[in-house]
Amino acid sequence: ETLLGHLVQNAIEASAPDSPVTLAVDADDGDTRIEVIDRGCGMSPAFVRERLFKPFVSSKSGGFGLGAFEAQKIATQRGGRIEVDSAEGRGTRFRLTFPAAGRSNSQVGQAA
Repeated sequence: ETLLGHLVQNAIEASAPDSPVTLAVDADDGDTRIEVIDRGCGMSPAFVRERLFKPFVSSKSGGFGLGAFEAQKIATQRGGRIEVDSAEGRGTRFRLTFPAAGRSNSQVGQAA
């Protein structure tokens, strides 16, 4: 709940008031994926690569820079991972992937 709260709040803050924020959920090969998609201001590839998951760094005016940092920390602690696709002026997609209950990340992709 906290992890999604951070990402959804970031998406809302990055978006225009009339721009939708979409949540998509999917399961495949025992993994669960949750996507948070916005059509907001987006981020540069350099920002995503070098600064996005660092605390107190934000691409938003007045942002605290803790949401993505905390989300990544929580996902990692729960055996998950976060992937980010973003383009300036077009929006951002955060993709959370978690292994099925009882399955570790090291088992993801291995035959049962």
